[in-house]
Amino acid sequence: SKDWGTRAAGCNELGALMASAERRHELAPILDKVTTMLLEKLSDPHYKVVHAALTCTGALAEIQVSGFLPVTCTPFSL
Repeated sequence: SKDWGTRAAGCNELGALMASAERRHELAPILDKVTTMLLEKLSDPHYKVVHAALTCTGALAEIQVSGFLPVTCTPFSL
């Protein structure tokens, strides 16, 4: 989207999905796509999109470390 608000909202909604213990399993089949999208958003020109993506990336890392989602990539495989 060309609208930074829409891009930031998408990251925020994804973070909310990760925070939901009942629904985070829905991410498992698309984890590679989610990770790629978040990494792309970290270089967005608008700081609020970057902030939302960084927050979401931290949440993703936290739930992977907790064992709620499988780790699907190895270091440097991106």
